[in-house]
Amino acid sequence: MRTEGETPYLRSSDAVLPQSRIAATFGSFAFTPTPGARELRPEPAWVAANIVAADVPVLGRVRCHRSLIPALRGALQELADRNLAGLVETYDGCYNPRLVAVGGSISRHAWGAAIDLNFGGNRTGFTSIQDPRLVEVMARWGFASGDGWLVPDPGHFEYVGPPRP
Repeated sequence: MRTEGETPYLRSSDAVLPQSRIAATFGSFAFTPTPGARELRPEPAWVAANIVAADVPVLGRVRCHRSLIPALRGALQELADRNLAGLVETYDGCYNPRLVAVGGSISRHAWGAAIDLNFGGNRTGFTSIQDPRLVEVMARWGFASGDGWLVPDPGHFEYVGPPRP
């Protein structure tokens, strides 16, 4: 049952876009899985057309989907402008072609549509110790935090929509 204003999708990671919407936003690709492992190999033409290396404030060089870069750059510039850059202790990756689990669904990292920040202190399955100001800035720029999921993933931020003023 849902109340007004709640997401219409009901999944364990309820606050994010379903995979079909991610594919519609960032493009579909064929891939070859690695048997018995989480890694996968997306088609090289899709990678060449969509995954870029770019410099962003606070983090430096990142490798993500080209469509993600403006929002990521905006969020990190806001952190720098507000003297909150120190809230980002580690950058732990963006583009990482893999499955969520062996035999599972495709990770948002395979599209370069998710970024991990401060993962060492914010491990999957544990309560978040992310500073709420970091979560708030990322949310304003279109990134959902995994900190409120059924299985928390507080070091994970993924695209859910365009930036909001």
